[in-house]
Amino acid sequence: MVTVATEPFDLVIEGVARRVTSAGELRSVADSFVKGGWPCEVAGDALTAECSAQSAGPPPWHVYRVSPSTVFALGTAGPFGATKFQLD
Repeated sequence: MVTVATEPFDLVIEGVARRVTSAGELRSVADSFVKGGWPCEVAGDALTAECSAQSAGPPPWHVYRVSPSTVFALGTAGPFGATKFQLD
């Protein structure tokens, strides 16, 4: 499950998470983080960096891909409400 806070709704995404171990895919993820300002790098089948958020715990960090099956949208502003999208 993945959650995303947006305005004017929050998303909850359910699906199957699979670990990414391909060097090419990990390199692509690391490159995206580097472009965003976090200087991480691929180390074996995970990511590592000299610094990170304390809440992330120590490296290495494994990367997962979520294949979404259900998405819930929950209103955070008027008129509020909720809806569900079944993707499979």
